[in-house]
Amino acid sequence: MLDLRPGCEHCDRNLPPDREGAWICTFECTWCTSCAATLAHVCPNCGGDLQPRPRRPSGLLPTYPATTERVHKPRPDLIQPASSGPGPGSSAPYRDGVAVHGIDGFEYEPVVVGQTAYRPGRAGSGPPVLLLHGFPQTHHCWRLVAPRLTGQSTVVVCDLKGYGESRSAPGGPLGEGYAKREMASELVEVMARLGFDRFSVVGHDRGGRVAYRMALDHPQVVRRLAVLNVIPTVDQFERMTPETALDYLPFFLLAQPPEVSERVVGASAAYLARHFLTAWAAHPDAAAPDAVEHYVDAFTPEAITRICAEYRAAFHLDRPLDAADRAAGRRIECPVLVHWGAEEGGMSNEPLDIWRRWADDVEGSPLDSGHFIPEEAPEALGTSLRGFLG
Repeated sequence: MLDLRPGCEHCDRNLPPDREGAWICTFECTWCTSCAATLAHVCPNCGGDLQPRPRRPSGLLPTYPATTERVHKPRPDLIQPASSGPGPGSSAPYRDGVAVHGIDGFEYEPVVVGQTAYRPGRAGSGPPVLLLHGFPQTHHCWRLVAPRLTGQSTVVVCDLKGYGESRSAPGGPLGEGYAKREMASELVEVMARLGFDRFSVVGHDRGGRVAYRMALDHPQVVRRLAVLNVIPTVDQFERMTPETALDYLPFFLLAQPPEVSERVVGASAAYLARHFLTAWAAHPDAAAPDAVEHYVDAFTPEAITRICAEYRAAFHLDRPLDAADRAAGRRIECPVLVHWGAEEGGMSNEPLDIWRRWADDVEGSPLDSGHFIPEEAPEALGTSLRGFLG
């Protein structure tokens, strides 16, 4: 009986035993469709042909379970660019075996900065604006908002370093490599490679933290700043109370020492991703089912390692950097727009008061939403951004 290994040997993409999309040789070396195509359907380990792996019906899995032992041996010679989908008739692009789910009408291109391979997409015309997503999502969260902005702006979408398609090296023990200062600097370079030396930036959740750090560190670059569902990291930690602390579980769960967070989160990755996507929304079905599945598929072991590094950096590196900037009186020079969810338990009118301690020109309001404003209130957010971005 076949073992039905749970992941691609190269990219570690999840390959459930009851779904199509896995290719195997006679020794059960297992590859996702994208990696198998790059290998020309020849196993590099034994030289045998790769064939589609049979699917085991879910009803038989309790009696005949698949193995849970992962074989993950990335091959340096198998780093492929984005390609077309997993098979004939598919329109979904793939990269290293992970579905891209590009936004319709956006053109994507690879941009490598340091050790990070980005694949930003852009559409529209007018002053440029960069849209950054949060946890546990990818730039796919902007699919309902970005098209509303392309009539007046050149819109750029990009996965954060370590998330989704933006593949990079692991972080250091304190999250080195994933501090918001480093992440912001890399994205400034990405925008420069695309031809934009000055632009606005809109960030949701973790993307908001990258966005405001970008405005602080690169005032000559950021024209306007919009932050969604966040306050500065140092204020976030200082203002946690017994009443709100449970809402911020990832701040501590994902910031534990290396291997601890990865093992705990990885053991229930799909469950945790779905939990956050439903628990933080005003309504559990706020995100479309196909969007939820995209975010779950993108929550790979590789991504989890990088995301944990990003949360470690928030605690060990971003928090003290914010505190130092605050003590030194550093301020955001550009206009700032702030929105948060009216149904978001951990937020109130307080975000405006906090942001006004960091910038002179601040406006904003709650929107009829939970935590995921781009998907819960896309029309209201799009209208607000069009007015703000001008």
